[in-house]
Amino acid sequence: GTWWPKGMDFRAHVDEFCDEKLKPAKDDVRETLVSLVDDPNWVTRVYAMECIMRLYPDDAERLLTPLAKDDTVLKGWNAEGEITIAAAVAEFIADGAQ
Repeated sequence: GTWWPKGMDFRAHVDEFCDEKLKPAKDDVRETLVSLVDDPNWVTRVYAMECIMRLYPDDAERLLTPLAKDDTVLKGWNAEGEITIAAAVAEFIADGAQ
């Protein structure tokens, strides 16, 4: 596939996939997404992470526990620059706590 490493292009692409492709079947895809959180492929983990955050925000903190220490660097995810998967999860959790 293609990867967009600048700005927030990669994240926008993943968000569109979650919203357009998975949201209509969110009850059916939940188990699959949860099973992919610890996948060896970092791109798969990122798709699972973001879709879980978007589709199941109330359960995301618990479901994303395996990613809490994932130091894989994401480019194209944050407007300020590089961020790790763990930092993206922590940011989501912090934003939800406000």
